[in-house]
Amino acid sequence: MYLCISAATHIAWDIRKGFPDLSQQLEYFNTAFDRAEAAKKGFILPRRGVDAEYDELTDRIKQLQDELDQHLQEIRAEFKDKRIE
Repeated sequence: MYLCISAATHIAWDIRKGFPDLSQQLEYFNTAFDRAEAAKKGFILPRRGVDAEYDELTDRIKQLQDELDQHLQEIRAEFKDKRIE
């Protein structure tokens, strides 16, 4: 039994052999963010641990938000008014 392979298949195989191995880069891209969330929100947010600078800035923003919330609680207590925003 002989295996018949078309000329197009040979050409496609020859072209593919010439491409560099991108599997590592593609795997990084596949795990760097949540694709479903990106499609839903319309933008990409890197997962924690993918971008150290982004993680650091995200932590700093959270810290500042917490400090502002604490300050707001203190102001509300000082003026005895929970309606202050």
